[in-house]
Amino acid sequence: MRERGLQIALMCLGVAAAAYAGGCGSDTASNTTSTSATSTSGEMSTTTSGGMTTSGQTTSAGSGSSSSGGTSGDNLGIGCTADGDCGPGLTCLTADGKIAPTNGNKTGIAVGGPANGYCSKGCATDADCPGNSSLCFGAAGGQMGVCLLTCDIGPTLKSLDEALDEGKCHGREDARCASVSSTLTACLPTCGRDDQCPAGRVCDPRLAVCVDKASTGLPAGAKCDQMAQTPECAGLCVSFGGDITMCSSPCGLGGDFTDLTAVADCGGIDKGVCAYSPKGNGAGDFGFCAPACKVHDECQNPTFWCNDVNLPDSGFCFGSDPCPNGQSDCKSPDKCTDTKYGPICLDPKYPLGSAAPAGTGSSGASSGSGSSGSGAGGSSSASSGSGAGGASASASSAVASVASAASSGTGP
Repeated sequence: MRERGLQIALMCLGVAAAAYAGGCGSDTASNTTSTSATSTSGEMSTTTSGGMTTSGQTTSAGSGSSSSGGTSGDNLGIGCTADGDCGPGLTCLTADGKIAPTNGNKTGIAVGGPANGYCSKGCATDADCPGNSSLCFGAAGGQMGVCLLTCDIGPTLKSLDEALDEGKCHGREDARCASVSSTLTACLPTCGRDDQCPAGRVCDPRLAVCVDKASTGLPAGAKCDQMAQTPECAGLCVSFGGDITMCSSPCGLGGDFTDLTAVADCGGIDKGVCAYSPKGNGAGDFGFCAPACKVHDECQNPTFWCNDVNLPDSGFCFGSDPCPNGQSDCKSPDKCTDTKYGPICLDPKYPLGSAAPAGTGSSGASSGSGSSGSGAGGSSSASSGSGAGGASASASSAVASVASAASSGTGP
């Protein structure tokens, strides 16, 4: 049950993300995040405490207080290729460098460079950072940190291609507003494709910065254990409530879809789209990647199925409603389809693949009897509701609410 096109109801995910290896802030609150999915519209409450931890060490994120002011504050966080692009008092953190010197931990802030650069300066406290919208991140144990531009989460995203606000993170397509502590949010550099990085470097799917060697693990879309002691995903393990999880990567919501070849989030539009959104997050805020698909079984059945959102070539993995009462449970163009998991409202554009009932092959959607469907994945929380990209959530805890987790921060 979904509308078509980019002007659609987004998949709201109550997200509290955390990364295994740590990083420059987090797309979640902290390791101590508690979540509860409460409705199919993505209602979710999150309770957090404590600062961001990286490899067992606490990293200061500053207080976010105002500091020295001046024109350098206007340039904090803009893209750059050299110090001269940043103005007086600022330096350019480049994609071929490291955002900050290594200080004994393995934070993302120490291991990669921001795609297209990030104007900043070294700092020991917030007072060292320019302007009224800045904080000092990463200063600890005598190690200098870096100044980050602060930002505010929201308002809620209205469409996948909602325009970015120049007043948030300078409207950069390669940045996202995300948590750097339980109370503060800042503009974090965000790559999505390797071609955003200089020769010899790649975009790390977990940290979203340019690195010499990418994190390894399970691919996007795979099921994962968010409580694992070591990261299972090349990216992040995102929890949709209960035991429903998916490997994904951080990304920035909204942005320009006019030239689809220029969309860099999630590895490019042929690999994914930034659509898994925490409740209340808007254009320019952090989200997570929904994997691209051309066959239903390329998604993590029985919870996720291939859905069309009027982008060429591929669909994307979102939730779909069960149809125990037959076609009356579905909205056009979805068809009540017999699958090996029971009847589910599915897009007939995509073949079932291995999700087809035994003996029926891998044809596209066909009419389901709807007499005794088990629901998508047999989830006890199955219910209707709109999901990301207009896809409906077959289970509110599965696709309409997310608590993503790993074990510390998600990276810059």
